[in-house]
Amino acid sequence: MVKDSVTIKEMVDFLNELLEYDSYAISALFSTRIMCNRHLAGHESVQVGQLGKDAFQVGMVGVLNGLFGSDEYGWGHFGVNYDDGKIIEFVLLTNADVKSFIEPDDAPGDVGC
Repeated sequence: MVKDSVTIKEMVDFLNELLEYDSYAISALFSTRIMCNRHLAGHESVQVGQLGKDAFQVGMVGVLNGLFGSDEYGWGHFGVNYDDGKIIEFVLLTNADVKSFIEPDDAPGDVGC
């Protein structure tokens, strides 16, 4: 059966199901990053890491996040939790989650400015 649309939650649930089937394969697949060019790095919603002035990398999480667009902070809508370098769970990211990453309340040197 072909699905005409899939929600982010349905995708996250599906990826977690696949993780239960074969955690090694899914973790390895989604942890792999490939070097990419500046053009892909400049895409409006694909999540790409920058390693240097002209060095960029992308992975499956970044590509799939790009499919669903980015939030007001430029972040994707789902992420992964790791344990000892292995993916243990795919998770939905809320605005509060993202804000806690970019504006942590307990940041070192935070003096309430």
